[in-house]
Amino acid sequence: MTFDKNDALVLIESNTSGTGYVLASIANEKGIKVFLITDGLTQYRFDDFVTKLITDTSNLDHIRREITKLSESFIIRGITSTSDYYLETATMVAEKFNCSHPSLETIKLCRNKFLFRKKLDENEFIVPSFKVINNLNELSDFFQKDTIVFPLVVKPITGSGSLDVKLFYDKNHVISHAKNILKRETNDRNQKIDNSILIEEYYIGEEYSLELFDGKIIGGTKKYKGELPYFIETGHDFPFQFDEETQEQLDSLIMRLVKIMDLSWGAYHIEFIKNEKGICIIEINPRLAGGFIPVLIKESIGIDIIEILLNKVLNERVNLTRTDSLYSSIRFLIPKQEGKMKIKIEDKLFRNNTSSVQYKLYRPEVSKFTRNNNFKDRIGHVITTNIHKNKAISDCNELMKNVMAEIEYEELSATGRLNKGIHKNIRKIIFGDVTSVKDITELRLLSKINRAHLLMLIEEGILSSEVGVQLLHHIVEFEKQEFLPLLNCEAPRGLYMQYEKYFIDKLGMDVAGSMHIGRSRNDLNATQAKIESREYTAEILKELIDFGIELRAVSKKHITTVMPAYTHYQPAVPITYGFYLQGVLFSLVDKIDSFFNILKSLEECPLGSCSVGGTSIPINMNTTAKCLGFQKSVSNAIYAVATRDFWLELLSAISSTSVLISRISADYLLWNTQEFNFFNLTDNITGSSSIMPNKRNPFILENIQGKMGVISASFLGAITAMQKTPFTNSIAVGTESKMFLTKTIEEFINSIKLLKIFILNSSPNDQIMKDKASSSYTMATEYANKLYTEYNIPFRDAHYTIGKAIRESVQKNTFLEHSDLLKAFQLESDLDQIVKDSKYGGGPAEENLIKENKNLKKKFDKRLKRLSKYRMTWNNADELLNEKTQELLDLSGKVS
Repeated sequence: MTFDKNDALVLIESNTSGTGYVLASIANEKGIKVFLITDGLTQYRFDDFVTKLITDTSNLDHIRREITKLSESFIIRGITSTSDYYLETATMVAEKFNCSHPSLETIKLCRNKFLFRKKLDENEFIVPSFKVINNLNELSDFFQKDTIVFPLVVKPITGSGSLDVKLFYDKNHVISHAKNILKRETNDRNQKIDNSILIEEYYIGEEYSLELFDGKIIGGTKKYKGELPYFIETGHDFPFQFDEETQEQLDSLIMRLVKIMDLSWGAYHIEFIKNEKGICIIEINPRLAGGFIPVLIKESIGIDIIEILLNKVLNERVNLTRTDSLYSSIRFLIPKQEGKMKIKIEDKLFRNNTSSVQYKLYRPEVSKFTRNNNFKDRIGHVITTNIHKNKAISDCNELMKNVMAEIEYEELSATGRLNKGIHKNIRKIIFGDVTSVKDITELRLLSKINRAHLLMLIEEGILSSEVGVQLLHHIVEFEKQEFLPLLNCEAPRGLYMQYEKYFIDKLGMDVAGSMHIGRSRNDLNATQAKIESREYTAEILKELIDFGIELRAVSKKHITTVMPAYTHYQPAVPITYGFYLQGVLFSLVDKIDSFFNILKSLEECPLGSCSVGGTSIPINMNTTAKCLGFQKSVSNAIYAVATRDFWLELLSAISSTSVLISRISADYLLWNTQEFNFFNLTDNITGSSSIMPNKRNPFILENIQGKMGVISASFLGAITAMQKTPFTNSIAVGTESKMFLTKTIEEFINSIKLLKIFILNSSPNDQIMKDKASSSYTMATEYANKLYTEYNIPFRDAHYTIGKAIRESVQKNTFLEHSDLLKAFQLESDLDQIVKDSKYGGGPAEENLIKENKNLKKKFDKRLKRLSKYRMTWNNADELLNEKTQELLDLSGKVS
């Protein structure tokens, strides 16, 4: 349908989370004039295309009067609301003006939780037992009964967003909470309300929702809740694919609902819990789902449910055809503690991610957080979309974890000399994090290798499907338990033997005794070492590339910030701070490439090479290689189990790069002495003295330099451990040579992070830098060049003349260009111009730096994509392994 300038859409109030804004924006794009009838009390962030009409929205006559007046100049195409509180009002008004609308009876029924529960109970749906309480006398009578079983859920009979919904375990707390609800007369929108409460049985199970439109199921949503006793939604996954039996139950349930309730018009959000008793409907919301589920629907299956609702309101045809088959997840940002906090969500948090990512912060970067224990606690979100469901979910969880780590809570750690506490990442790195997940991390990897090997044995017919699937099922369950039965237990023969013994004890020798066929601990350890090494290398690459990207931004900012370059700790020539950082960046690119070479050397899978001489068992090494993210399998068994050269190469690359990090730290340590004072340092990267109140110590630079020495020692230790060992599987090669590998990598990565934090929190004292360059006669070389190029004086004579002039200037404490020896020459005294003229030989001229800054951007972008490609290969392998595992479990009926 084509609309003209006289067509109008009327919104009667709106929600504040964004759906109303999106709906109004789409209407405006269609050419429809949008009017918002509001009492003016609620703050909306609508653009100028929405015209506000202020009236009492609690009064139907006032609303009708405004729309009647509006209809004299416009054709009213639709009347609606995106606010729970005004659905009934909007429907009654739409009915009055002959506009398309949902069932008023259904809306009233859904909005009252008691009437809704009663309706379902009368029609023999599964519902938790419930009781409506209208006043304190009824509450007192309720607790006179002897049959009350805790825990109980207490909630208002109207409302949404988990407002005042809480789980209780004793009578007194229920009474206290109920009293607070019963005494209320108005809601958040200042509307008069029925303040009755509903007390109901706590129904335990997995929670989901169905998204309906015009009575048709759009899809299912998996819902995540926060910690009890509250019921805050912390995230959603869409679409959730139910098993066949559950889907049939849902289809039947919806058909029954349609018979007793009119769900034929528009959007409905049905929340339910599933457990062994069946499906229990918790509530039906006669509106679009909240929690940004409409965004997930659009991102995953291509249906813009908000636009479809608008079309319905406008009495246009709706199209529910899917255009995509992806998966989307959302996780909400909920702070861990109250008080003043600072949070800045930046692109760098999502840089190396294989899913497409959206994120949003709902409040200023610096604000005070007060806990409400409902949806208002959510201050932001992350949304991920991926072709693989598990990847969308894991990426979303990981990214939200990263975002949570960026919250800085106000701390009372000022010392007088310093106004802020030490930077949170510095504190974590230097003073430590007591939690260790070393064993669990290793067990996860071991378990993944075991699954890949078992899948291959089953596919090749080496292990019976019955035995193999039984093992797979219990391995998957063991992973879900986070290997808890193995923790705090002795492992005298190592982690793998402890792992295998657990399954033999649990399932018997007949089932678990053949899990190890066609391999040895030698090739298993080699495979594990390679996977660990590629993860380590990728993690290092991520940090180095991120460091480079951040450093390039600082370099770009200081292209014209003049400072002296130093050789032999003496001022040499004028350069810029940006030029110095570019020099570091080019060296960093070389180091990054050395780590990519290591990743290239880790593309062959050793699994199946057994102890040292292969096997007569007809295994398929390519299958396991593919499932574990390798490009191919190793073709020589001795080479497969004997070599750990990749460890030496990794430690060598780390040692070489650590030299660069140490040398950079040495520069900053020198430049931040009081004698230089080249930088202003923020309080959160300095430390104070326990006795001297004047001190501001850039102590993390010393920490970095100390770590670099340990790193180099690790490389020498690994070489020493491997020397004179036979070229077969050797204990020293597989154990002692990597004794400090994990710690070395941890310290190395921490050093990069520390240096990055330091540089980003250090701002140059521009004038001090420039004055130092001037007072230390760094223009001398350029003066000698000028005497040669402009006055035909041989360079060696010019060099002598300038040197003599410097001696005179030092003695007379005057500027070099004012010395008696140089008065006869017109020499440039502007350091900025001298730097600009240094165009050749890779000099610091501004045009050179601008050009190289662009080149460096390309270099880092290229390497970022290369790293992402590696990660995608490994992620796809994980997905393949999980899919193959699940397929076998599904076929055998072993779905947990």
